[in-house]
Amino acid sequence: MSKLNSLKFLLLQKLNEHKSLINEEIHKEIAYSLEVKMRNDLYIINWKVNNIINEISSPQSNFNFYKKSEYNETPDTNQITNNNSEGTKLILEIISKN
Repeated sequence: MSKLNSLKFLLLQKLNEHKSLINEEIHKEIAYSLEVKMRNDLYIINWKVNNIINEISSPQSNFNFYKKSEYNETPDTNQITNNNSEGTKLILEIISKN
């Protein structure tokens, strides 16, 4: 899975976890329109609510998606916790803009 798809999946998971914070129709609009792109060293997240396109960005360095580790390398067990935390921050920012 690409990093873009990984981030989109994570954001959709976090949106679902926090759906009680927004009205059902807005939740659906965000979920169906959410897009993740890369520009330079940033993830650009776009979504549409009431036909208005919104955008936020996040440094790629805030996320650490799967990297194959070699036998002699110690896996980064904090990456899941960090990704979840950063994903929650982004989704709460998205929710707050609506």
